[in-house]
Amino acid sequence: MWSGGVFLVAGLLGAADSAADLTVVAAVYRADQAFPQFLPLWTENWARLHAAGESLESLQRKSPLGGYVLVYLRNGSNREVEVTDVLLDGVSLSQAIAPAENEIGGHRPASLHFSRLPEAERARLLAAGEPVSWKADPRTIPPRACGEVVIRLRRDPQTENVSVAVVSNAGVVTAPVTTPAAEPLIVAVACSQALDEMTIYVRRPDRVLARPERCWIDGVASSAVLFPEAPGKTRTHSLDARSSATSPADSQPASGVRAEPIDRIGRCDTLPVVVRPEQPFTPGSFHLFEVACSDGSVARAGLRVWSQEFVYGMWGYTNSGRTPEENARLCLTDLSEHNINVHMGMGGNWNPFLTSDAGSAFLRTIGMRLMVKWIGDADNPIYYFLMDEPDAQDYRCTDLPPDRRLGCLAQALARHSEALRVRDPLTPQLLNVNNTYKPENWYTYGQLADVLATDPYYQEQLALVYGARPGWLAHFAKPTCVYAATLVCGAAARPKPVHVILNAVRHDHKDQPFRFATPAEKRIELYYALAGGAKGISYWWYTPYDEYYGVGGRDPDAVALWKEIGLLGAEVRTAGPLLVRSCPAVVPVRAPPRLWARTLLAGLDTLLLIVVNDNFAVDRSGTVVHPIESATVRVVPPAWLRPQTVFEVSCTGTRAVSWSYSDDELALDLGTVVLTRLVVISADGNLRSALDTLYRGQFADKVARLLGPDKVPAGPE
Repeated sequence: MWSGGVFLVAGLLGAADSAADLTVVAAVYRADQAFPQFLPLWTENWARLHAAGESLESLQRKSPLGGYVLVYLRNGSNREVEVTDVLLDGVSLSQAIAPAENEIGGHRPASLHFSRLPEAERARLLAAGEPVSWKADPRTIPPRACGEVVIRLRRDPQTENVSVAVVSNAGVVTAPVTTPAAEPLIVAVACSQALDEMTIYVRRPDRVLARPERCWIDGVASSAVLFPEAPGKTRTHSLDARSSATSPADSQPASGVRAEPIDRIGRCDTLPVVVRPEQPFTPGSFHLFEVACSDGSVARAGLRVWSQEFVYGMWGYTNSGRTPEENARLCLTDLSEHNINVHMGMGGNWNPFLTSDAGSAFLRTIGMRLMVKWIGDADNPIYYFLMDEPDAQDYRCTDLPPDRRLGCLAQALARHSEALRVRDPLTPQLLNVNNTYKPENWYTYGQLADVLATDPYYQEQLALVYGARPGWLAHFAKPTCVYAATLVCGAAARPKPVHVILNAVRHDHKDQPFRFATPAEKRIELYYALAGGAKGISYWWYTPYDEYYGVGGRDPDAVALWKEIGLLGAEVRTAGPLLVRSCPAVVPVRAPPRLWARTLLAGLDTLLLIVVNDNFAVDRSGTVVHPIESATVRVVPPAWLRPQTVFEVSCTGTRAVSWSYSDDELALDLGTVVLTRLVVISADGNLRSALDTLYRGQFADKVARLLGPDKVPAGPE
């Protein structure tokens, strides 16, 4: 587990006690990361101009984004500190983001344009970027702990200097907001099941990352850190002024010390830093993570921590039974047999049964957990569902001009989130953001919940293209929209995880009917989502009624798709322990033409290779695939990772891959690639055996029943 790195034991170097109850660790502005290459996919906006011949560069200038002001706080006292308000350039955001009179979607919209601020103060906030929402997490910061304030700005600030002030029962602390364009980012934090180990993924978007050298959690130097290093090399950390620094501000490189860029040891755009705190974290607790690099730069992120397995969920219900209890048992048993481990919601009138002792026992027996909307709706829920598609509801706020509607429900959802958190701080919250005002919608709501979900329904896009916009078919001949939405959501939510909801219905609309997804399409969509960094997948939906006929029906296409969903469940849940601790990263890969390949880091010891046969096309009648023969892929693993085992994970378990390693390059013989491959490259020689045990214990029997007797394929395809 610890091979290929340097293990630093520094002891707890506690930050010096502060006389102030609340201090600002840093106040930064983080602009949204743009993805101009995906602009043609956002059909309701920029694709129209692009189809008319306008360049992507021009469209990028016309589609400005905003960003977040992130204020990291530390309570240095022995008492709780409650954040009560935030001032942006001296103006109270509690007063500025004012609620409307009427509700939309069960919540009251709020906006700067509903406030009664003096015009001078309103103009000051508009120049500061136009705040859309704000929240403090946690609202009450425990003694010797950290928190953050998050302010969503609709646009980049127009003024050179912006300041924030945090108001609390301990007084007011003020800080200028900086824009650290060259600072590294913490793009993901993955927790072990016992919450006794964290993998912090650090990346520097604009240039090569300098060597990470120190790590702090809540302002305290970590007791044990593993930094990446080239195999066979060691790195001595003497207790000099740098290594004994008690805060990131003290970690500047010593005079004459040259910052060594990580590409000399890494060959990777992202670095994992593994941290072991002295005591396991409390589930649901908030922590501030800081990683200082050899050039003096510091990556920071605040995050609530929890552990869970890979979520593989389904929405919907059935009315096949005679009673609500029978409906629940029939549907959830079928879900379990298809390797679903979470019912995401929309379960009809099941709740009285599921909240009973018998219902809880039934759920435990079949290994099923629930996402619910409120405390008490289930025993041990996996998520609270904060809201479905607030961006679609924003559009209905006709009291605001169209370009000011997006995000008008964000402040109400921040209050709703806080109410849930006070009652239950242990359970993560999920928010699903739809496809209205995309891509800005994902950025606007990306930091609001613990998990950002998105539903880029590919077949819905195909129905729209064939029914109304055939000129845009070229952009949707493949489900690139799924990959694009996952990447954008990952950038918007970082370091929080992303959950992707895939379409699993036949559209029986009179005006724009469309078929079920083919099994091949759904497999490719899922692999695109994994390559984009998805930490959970679910499907909408099971219910075989009305205009959206789900996979729980008896239509042959529904049965075929439902079977593939079940097989994919065995596949991704077998790889789940790796996927939940992974992060997209760029390493050198050479693949044959029409073979699409992306990589994920999974800690310091494992690299995942996501492979998709790109030689396919989709139209209104189905999917055409041409397999790729004799496929060889060459990968240059990160320098700290010395491969010991290479194998594939599929719906039939694991299988060894033929490989050779020479001159730091790994050559993989994949043979014939029909659709997808999930290849594991690891320095852990016991990893395959562990995943095999997981597969045989939980999924092998279900796969055999799905495939039927004598139909188990010989290989991963």
